[in-house]
Order: sequence, then structure tokens, then C-alpha cells
Amino acid sequence: MLFHSLYNGGTGAYIEQLSCQLQHTDLDAFKKSWQSVLNNHSILRTAFFAHALNVPVQCVFRSVQVPFEIIDLSGKHGNEQEESILAFEKADREKGFDLAQPPLMRLTLLKLTNSIRMVWTYHHLLSDGWSLPILMQEFLQAYDDLLAGHQPLPQTPDNYQDYIRYIESIDKEAEEKYWRNHLQNLEEPTLLPFISLKDERNKSGGVPQNETFALSAGQTEALHNFAHQNRLTVNTVMQGVWAYMLAQYTGNNQVVFGIIASGRPDTLSDVEQRVGLYINTLPFYAQIEEEATIVSWLNNLQQSQVNSLEFQQTPLTNIQSWTGIPGDLFDTLLIFENYPVSQILTTKKWGLQASDIRVEEQTNYPLNIVIQDSGRVNLTFHYNSNLLTGSLVQSIRDQFLQVLGYILNGAVYMKQLSLLNVVERERLIYGVNQTNHSYSQSQTMSQVFEETAHQFAGNVAVIFQNEKSTYQQINERSNQLARMLRKKGVTAEQMVPICLQRSTEMMIAILGILKAGGAYVPIDPQYPLDRIWFILEDTRATMMIGDAEIKTRLSEKIATETSLTHHIHPK
Repeated sequence: MLFHSLYNGGTGAYIEQLSCQLQHTDLDAFKKSWQSVLNNHSILRTAFFAHALNVPVQCVFRSVQVPFEIIDLSGKHGNEQEESILAFEKADREKGFDLAQPPLMRLTLLKLTNSIRMVWTYHHLLSDGWSLPILMQEFLQAYDDLLAGHQPLPQTPDNYQDYIRYIESIDKEAEEKYWRNHLQNLEEPTLLPFISLKDERNKSGGVPQNETFALSAGQTEALHNFAHQNRLTVNTVMQGVWAYMLAQYTGNNQVVFGIIASGRPDTLSDVEQRVGLYINTLPFYAQIEEEATIVSWLNNLQQSQVNSLEFQQTPLTNIQSWTGIPGDLFDTLLIFENYPVSQILTTKKWGLQASDIRVEEQTNYPLNIVIQDSGRVNLTFHYNSNLLTGSLVQSIRDQFLQVLGYILNGAVYMKQLSLLNVVERERLIYGVNQTNHSYSQSQTMSQVFEETAHQFAGNVAVIFQNEKSTYQQINERSNQLARMLRKKGVTAEQMVPICLQRSTEMMIAILGILKAGGAYVPIDPQYPLDRIWFILEDTRATMMIGDAEIKTRLSEKIATETSLTHHIHPK
């Protein structure tokens, strides 16, 4: 969070905001109540100094005053007043914070015609979602005490350094061993294919938007019953749905996405009443098993999560480094919340009554799916509209509900799940794709392509970015490559690795190898060099197809090893 805040100059991701309508507000009691809350929790009096020392440090100030402002909007009416409120809330979020100036929060009261709107904007570095109800309950109780003529009752000191000391005591060797073993079969990241590889998908920024949906009472009951009957949590069911969807989107049966762990260790006294940033983003790893039953698969996922609890404080950067996978490990988060702050504000007869509660938050990931379970189950899809369109997110939402519906309506095996309903599947298979076509069993794929190329020579076969290639062009270039490979010694079923980014050249390379009689072995150019070299040795490759960049990376090993004798570029 600190990195992304510094990256964006203190604005953008991880600026949080809670706003609500208040009635009959005593301004003096209001301000003193918030000051009391600030005094009780050391985390709220902290600032961050990124460059003062060799490493960033978090400093606690003994005394900090709550930034407090009143803005009069009572002269505006109707839509004009609502527009002014929304404009201020947006501007206040975009204002950000100077991370070296505590507190990293501010309170604004907007005076309206018949009420006041509180806007509380703060940095996520100060607290997590679990802390919000604690803070609001403490604030409302202090307010009631002051109205009754009493000073707020003293609180047990809440020192965030206790948690930092706990983090330092964790067995680092044990946590590294656990995460290495847990993710040992993961070979590549899980990234939404709808976002261009050139986009900085996890660098925050952009315009946040929401797509929401509330399950009906019947759907919520069915979900709760399914989870209870199979000894599952609602969270596990939702995680399973998203894991399955990502596998379908990416074509990989092993996927990973981000989840939020509470991070609150049982060994820390009064941990459930502490305020601060205890949560941690962890990778949720799942392997799709088509032949497994849905319930057994979900139970395995749940047990895996239970096993991870012991090491839920491990920094994500450390975990990713242990996987050996470069770049972004994932670009989606699934967040489960069962502590909505609205319940604290509305379920008790406080002296300060609140309504129209809005919570705004933004992470650096392009898509966050937030599940709230408080009576009715609500789904909110937070997305970066610079990277994902509203219509695409609506489709993702619909498919999420579709897969969930299959599970709740009696599907037994994983292979019974689908992102499409029956009508859509029939339309795509037999209408759009027209796949009900018989091919000769005696022809290879390259021979079928040859026939197609002769029949539709001038038709466009491949479109990559702004480049278009016809069937004839692809066929001629792949034939040239096939002849070269044969001259280099490729024989029937010989394995030839391809290390290329997704491109027209990749298609030509695949066809060229097949036409030469060989078998292609795909290698992701983003793999670490040692992993690429292991694949080359494992396949006993005498040549590979790549580009100048991979040749440069491998040049030292090629100079010292004799097994790899040729380097071919497919152009």
C-alpha cells in the first residue's frame, strides 16, 4: 500500500472514504468524540517516512489533532445539493495525503438543508475493514457519553507495535517452506485475458466503477443451506466459483488470485477489538479437477485455506519471489466481508442517528469482487474502467451467478459447470462457431490448414494488433520454416521448443514445426532463465525458435553448453 501511494503521489489507490447522513448533531461533542478515538489508538497517530532512513519507517506521534472542517451547502437544493456532495466526496478522495503528516485522515461536515453529512476520508494504511465497526462504535459511544454529561470511559491502550512484534517473532524458515510447497506446481500467473499485456494492470490509477447485485432471499437461503449441509463456508463456495471462472478464462487448470486474510492472530490479547492494518493479501491457489465432485473439490479448497492460516502474515512479495514467477502473479481480488459498518450505525438507538451510508474504496488491482454476507448476500464488482468496460464486467457478473446457480441447483461434478447456460452454449456451438463439421480422420492439422489455405488463400487468417496476414502468407512462411527445420535435422516427433510472445510469428512457428513432423513445446518468455534452461534440457532440444531477446538472455549458457546448437527466428 505504501509503494502504490508513493507511486501515485499519495493519491489514487487505498484512499478510503465513509460518508453518511446525520441528524441533530452536536458539533462540540462530535469533534471531542473523534479526538477521543484518535487518542485511544496509536495507529491513528502514525505517519510514514519513506526516505528518511535506508528503509521506510512508521512513526507514532504522541499527540495529533483531528482535521475538522465544516462546509455549508444549505443554500443549495435538490439535485444541485446532491451533485455538490458527490463532487466534494470525489475531490476529497483524489486529494490524497502527505504520508509524513499525521493523521492520515480528515473529517468534513457538509451542512445540508435539514441534516449534516459526515465525510470521513482516510488512508487504508491506518486500518482495515474489521476496524471500521470498532471505530464507529467507539465514536458513537463517546458521543453518547458526552451528551449525557460524562467523559468517555478510558480504553485499554491499543498499541499497534504489539502486532509488529508478533510479526517479527514468526518462524521465517517455516513460512517459506510452507508457501514454496503450497505453490510448487504453479507455473505461470493468472491474469485476465481481457486486459492487454502492455497495460500496467496493477499500478492503480484509472477511474473506479462498481457493478452490484444482491442475491434474492431464496438464493441467499439456498447458498447458506448448501454451505451448511456440506460443512463449507459461504466464502469457500464463492472462492470456488471464481477459481473455476478464471480457469475457463485463461485455459489453465491451475489458477491463483488474491484473497484478504484477517491477519489477526489468536495469541494477541483483545485482537478482535484492536484497530489497525492487520489484513494481508495472499494468493489463493486452486487446481481444477474436471472429474471431481464439486463438494469434495470445495472441501479440499477449504482445508487448504485452513492450512494457510498459520502463515497468513507472510508478505505477498516474499511469496511471489518463492514461486519464481516474474511480473504480476494475479490481477483480481476476491474479498469476503461479514462485518458491514452499516449494522453498527443503524441497529442500535444511538444518540447520533446515521442513514444513507456510503463506503468508497479502491485497490491497485483492476477487478475486485466483494462478497458481503449480512442477512442477504451482496456482490460488488469494483473495477478500473480504464482497463475493463462496464459491459464486460456485467458479463463477468452474470457468469458468476450462472456458475453459482449450477452449484446450488444440484450439479454434482465439476465437468457439469459452465460459464454459459444451455441456450447460449447451443447458439455458440451450432450457430456462431458452426463446429458440427466432420473432418477426415486421416488428415493431420497441418494438412487441413494446407487445404484451407488453398481454398481461401486471400482471406485473413490471423489478426495481431494492427497486422493482418492471409492464409496464403501464413502457409508460405510456415512452409519456409518447415524446410529450414528439416535441413537442421528435425525428424518425426522431435520436440522443438518455442519461446515467443503471443504473435503472428508464434502461429507460424507452430505450423512450421508440425509441417516438419516435429512436436512443439511452448515456453513462456517471462519464465526465469533457469526454468527455461531446465525445459530445454528436459526435452533434449538441439534447437529452439525464439527471438533476439531470448537469444541474448541465453547467450552465456549457449556459449558454455553444447546441447543447444541452433537458434532460429521464424520471420
